Amino acid sequence: MDWISKALFGAGKGLSVFGDVSDAEEAWKTGVYNREAAYRDADLAKQAGEFDVRQFRRQGREFMAGQSAEVAHSGWARSGSLLDALADNAMQVELEASNREFNAGERARSLRISGDMARSRGASMRKQNYLKAGGTLLSAAQKFWEG
Repeated sequence: MDWISKALFGAGKGLSVFGDVSDAEEAWKTGVYNREAAYRDADLAKQAGEFDVRQFRRQGREFMAGQSAEVAHSGWARSGSLLDALADNAMQVELEASNREFNAGERARSLRISGDMARSRGASMRKQNYLKAGGTLLSAAQKFWEG
């Protein structure tokens, strides 16, 4: 190889290495950004879930108050199976509220896990592109010295 060919070959490999390093850093930045976005979404999902639970409990209290008012207005005694039915309704409202609270927490946790996976993929791509750049450099050095 004459010096012009070596210079062009070296410049081409240099650009390839630069591209690999740029890709590595871009993959890392994308992974970090996606993790941050997923964590923000998780926080919003948790807040939305908490709001939903508060609203559901409020509606449950209104429903229970309405039932109590109906019973009081009807003149029926608040005992026996009627009292059992009112207690069961209260338990069902609370059970549903607890389920909603759990589901909101699980949605938030799932989003956080997705964010962590995105960051991990970015780190993996970063490493892969740096290794690719190193391989390109070694290959170019070998060809350059062989002539």
